[in-house]
Amino acid sequence: MLNMEGPRLLQRRLFSIVAQPSSGPRVPPFVSRPARRLFSAATSTPISGSGAGLIYDGGVPEESLYRYRPGGYHPVHLGDFLSNGRYEVVHKLGFGGYSTVWLARDHHLKRYVAVKIVVSEVGVKTRELHVLRVLSTAKDQYGSRNVIRLLDDFQHIGPNGTHAYIHSGNILFMLSDVSGLSKERLFGHIGAPHIANVSRIDGKPLGPGLPRYQVSSARFPSACYDREMNVKLVDFGEAFTSSDKPPTLHTPLVFRAPEVIFDDEWDHRVDLWSMACTMFELVVGFPMFDSVMTNKDIVIEQMIERVGDLPGRWKAKWNPAKKEPPDVAFLDEDEFSTSQQAYTLEQWLHQTYFDDEKKPVLSVEDVELLGSMLRGMLRYESDERPSAAQVAQHPWFHSGRTDTGEQKFSKSGGPRQDKIP
Repeated sequence: MLNMEGPRLLQRRLFSIVAQPSSGPRVPPFVSRPARRLFSAATSTPISGSGAGLIYDGGVPEESLYRYRPGGYHPVHLGDFLSNGRYEVVHKLGFGGYSTVWLARDHHLKRYVAVKIVVSEVGVKTRELHVLRVLSTAKDQYGSRNVIRLLDDFQHIGPNGTHAYIHSGNILFMLSDVSGLSKERLFGHIGAPHIANVSRIDGKPLGPGLPRYQVSSARFPSACYDREMNVKLVDFGEAFTSSDKPPTLHTPLVFRAPEVIFDDEWDHRVDLWSMACTMFELVVGFPMFDSVMTNKDIVIEQMIERVGDLPGRWKAKWNPAKKEPPDVAFLDEDEFSTSQQAYTLEQWLHQTYFDDEKKPVLSVEDVELLGSMLRGMLRYESDERPSAAQVAQHPWFHSGRTDTGEQKFSKSGGPRQDKIP
């Protein structure tokens, strides 16, 4: 069974770091001017098109419209009713490569729930549903409150096929007592849905498998967070049980463990690598490895810079494409120098955290402690990585106060020294 003490420690440790007011996506420092333009385009420019050319115009940077086809996404609109009228769609929470996620009102339980609608592609296994069912049977076990609760699941036949619907409880866990709010009052907290009509560029009518409009995902302001909230694990799309290990994992490259990238033997310890990458991004504000226009060669090169030389068996497998020099026409002298510089993990963490665009919450010593913990988790050989229980006992989780003098953990008393059962 999952040990959930780590998420609770991480929740308390990171709250004062990440729950800060933000004016929007922050362009990472030490990024060349062309990459900054790519970053701005990726975070602010409406996306149009399809996988086979520019066919559709959606007007918002959300899920790809070409995925609305047989085997793909199910078209959802605000006000749609699901499961014989039980669930009413009121907002959008997000999307991924295999699903869209919606905020819905459960008219039976009189509460808001998250509805995950999986693509109908033949052959896509419903491992996530199986994992959620297994976790739901452990509702009285230690740490179960840190896992989102599976309330219901059912299937729906739509124009693009048969879709699995997974309802995973009240996703608005960071807002206190929202179940009794009307839609209007709820939108006062998270903003009203923004929609953009979908059209064909050639002027032809849309087919039945496309939505009439796209909805921008809700954005939760930092003011919505409660310091006493319980962190929740909510996405189990790549999760598996020990008896149902998949052939490979489709974790995003910037979080993917190297043994998966190199098609080597792997097990549950891939989570330690992914967790280290996640923690780096939560603290710094952007990924440890390049995520814009990236590929395996770029990520592997940066792994070598940050972590060290590859094991011999992986070197033999890796034949990187020819590395192109930077486009110096777009770089000033400082940017060119930076683009050529390699940073170790500790150097990169320090350089990116103590930049000029935000007020640091952690001290230099705190960041050094974090670096030492991440270094242990980012071992190429999985049997050299610490266990989750060992990570939870690292001094970084139990060190005193932030530079602002704020207690990192509980409201009263010293840092909490939690025991791992």
